[in-house]
Amino acid sequence: MLTTPDSRDGGRALNPGNAYPEWQQNVAAWSALRLGFYRPGRHASQATCPLLVVVCDHDQTALAEPAIRAAHRAPRAELVQLPGGHYAPFLDAHEQAVAAEVSFLRRHLLGQPVPVTAEVTPPPATCS
Repeated sequence: MLTTPDSRDGGRALNPGNAYPEWQQNVAAWSALRLGFYRPGRHASQATCPLLVVVCDHDQTALAEPAIRAAHRAPRAELVQLPGGHYAPFLDAHEQAVAAEVSFLRRHLLGQPVPVTAEVTPPPATCS
Protein backbone atom coordinates (compact mmCIF):
# COMPACT_ATOMS: atom_id res chain seq x y z
CA MET A 1 0.00 0.00 0.00
CA LEU A 2 2.96 2.34 0.43
CA THR A 3 3.89 4.47 -2.54
CA THR A 4 6.78 6.58 -1.25
CA PRO A 5 10.33 5.92 -2.48
CA ASP A 6 11.42 4.47 0.85
CA SER A 7 8.66 1.86 0.58
CA ARG A 8 10.84 -0.06 -1.87
CA ASP A 9 12.74 -1.49 1.11
CA GLY A 10 9.57 -3.10 2.49
CA GLY A 11 10.15 -6.59 1.16
CA ARG A 12 13.75 -6.66 2.32
CA ALA A 13 12.78 -5.33 5.77
CA LEU A 14 9.69 -7.43 6.40
CA ASN A 15 10.67 -10.66 4.67
CA PRO A 16 14.48 -10.78 4.62
CA GLY A 17 15.95 -13.38 2.29
CA ASN A 18 12.42 -14.48 1.43
CA ALA A 19 12.32 -16.31 4.79
CA TYR A 20 8.54 -16.63 4.51
CA PRO A 21 7.88 -17.69 0.90
CA GLU A 22 4.24 -18.56 1.66
CA TRP A 23 3.51 -15.12 3.12
CA GLN A 24 0.75 -13.45 1.17
CA GLN A 25 1.18 -9.70 1.30
CA ASN A 26 -2.47 -8.79 1.11
CA VAL A 27 -4.54 -6.21 2.87
CA ALA A 28 -8.30 -5.71 2.89
CA ALA A 29 -9.23 -2.80 0.62
CA TRP A 30 -11.65 -1.37 3.19
CA SER A 31 -8.79 -0.84 5.66
CA ALA A 32 -7.25 1.73 3.31
CA LEU A 33 -10.34 3.92 3.65
CA ARG A 34 -9.66 4.43 7.35
CA LEU A 35 -5.99 5.38 6.94
CA GLY A 36 -6.76 8.93 5.88
CA PHE A 37 -8.38 9.54 9.26
CA TYR A 38 -5.75 7.77 11.36
CA ARG A 39 -3.97 10.28 13.58
CA PRO A 40 -2.30 8.45 16.46
CA GLY A 41 -0.71 11.64 17.80
CA ARG A 42 -4.03 13.42 18.17
CA HIS A 43 -4.51 12.19 21.73
CA ALA A 44 -0.84 12.04 22.77
CA SER A 45 -1.33 14.57 25.56
CA GLN A 46 -3.76 12.14 27.22
CA ALA A 47 -1.35 9.19 27.31
CA THR A 48 -0.63 8.37 30.93
CA CYS A 49 1.71 5.44 30.36
CA PRO A 50 5.35 5.63 29.26
CA LEU A 51 5.49 6.11 25.51
CA LEU A 52 8.43 5.38 23.22
CA VAL A 53 8.31 7.29 19.95
CA VAL A 54 10.83 6.12 17.33
CA VAL A 55 11.17 8.31 14.26
CA CYS A 56 13.41 8.08 11.23
CA ASP A 57 14.85 11.35 9.99
CA HIS A 58 14.29 10.60 6.29
CA ASP A 59 11.02 8.68 6.56
CA GLN A 60 8.77 9.70 3.67
CA THR A 61 5.88 7.44 4.71
CA ALA A 62 5.40 8.32 8.39
CA LEU A 63 6.85 11.81 8.58
CA ALA A 64 9.11 12.53 11.55
CA GLU A 65 7.82 16.01 12.43
CA PRO A 66 4.23 15.03 13.41
CA ALA A 67 5.57 12.17 15.54
CA ILE A 68 8.10 14.49 17.20
CA ARG A 69 5.34 17.00 18.00
CA ALA A 70 3.20 14.20 19.44
CA ALA A 71 6.10 13.00 21.59
CA HIS A 72 6.53 16.49 23.02
CA ARG A 73 2.82 16.60 23.89
CA ALA A 74 2.78 13.23 25.65
CA PRO A 75 3.60 13.64 29.35
CA ARG A 76 5.79 10.51 29.62
CA ALA A 77 7.14 10.17 26.10
CA GLU A 78 10.70 9.45 25.12
CA LEU A 79 11.80 10.29 21.61
CA VAL A 80 14.38 8.28 19.69
CA GLN A 81 15.50 9.67 16.34
CA LEU A 82 17.21 7.31 13.92
CA PRO A 83 18.87 8.02 10.60
CA GLY A 84 17.26 6.58 7.51
CA GLY A 85 13.95 5.96 5.84
CA HIS A 86 10.75 4.21 6.85
CA TYR A 87 12.25 0.75 7.27
CA ALA A 88 15.54 1.82 8.90
CA PRO A 89 14.58 0.25 12.28
CA PHE A 90 14.46 -3.12 10.51
CA LEU A 91 17.52 -2.57 8.33
CA ASP A 92 20.48 -0.18 8.76
CA ALA A 93 19.44 1.21 12.18
CA HIS A 94 18.19 -2.13 13.54
CA GLU A 95 20.72 -2.40 16.38
CA GLN A 96 20.05 1.18 17.47
CA ALA A 97 16.29 0.64 17.41
CA VAL A 98 16.48 -2.61 19.39
CA ALA A 99 18.85 -1.06 21.95
CA ALA A 100 16.46 1.86 22.49
CA GLU A 101 13.43 -0.42 22.75
CA VAL A 102 15.09 -2.85 25.18
CA SER A 103 16.38 0.04 27.29
CA PHE A 104 12.90 1.58 27.40
CA LEU A 105 11.29 -1.72 28.42
CA ARG A 106 13.91 -2.47 31.06
CA ARG A 107 13.56 0.96 32.61
CA HIS A 108 9.78 1.01 32.62
CA LEU A 109 9.00 -2.64 33.29
CA LEU A 110 11.94 -3.68 35.44
CA GLY A 111 13.17 -0.37 36.83
CA GLN A 112 16.68 -1.01 35.50
CA PRO A 113 18.73 1.98 34.33
CA VAL A 114 20.26 0.92 31.01
CA PRO A 115 22.33 3.16 28.72
CA VAL A 116 20.96 3.65 25.23
CA THR A 117 23.13 3.76 22.11
CA ALA A 118 20.55 5.65 20.04
CA GLU A 119 19.97 9.30 20.76
CA VAL A 120 17.12 9.56 23.23
CA THR A 121 15.40 12.86 23.88
CA PRO A 122 13.77 12.94 27.32
CA PRO A 123 10.34 14.47 27.69
CA PRO A 124 10.23 18.29 27.97
CA ALA A 125 10.85 19.66 31.47
CA THR A 126 7.17 20.60 31.80
CA CYS A 127 6.19 16.93 31.52
CA SER A 128 6.57 14.68 34.54
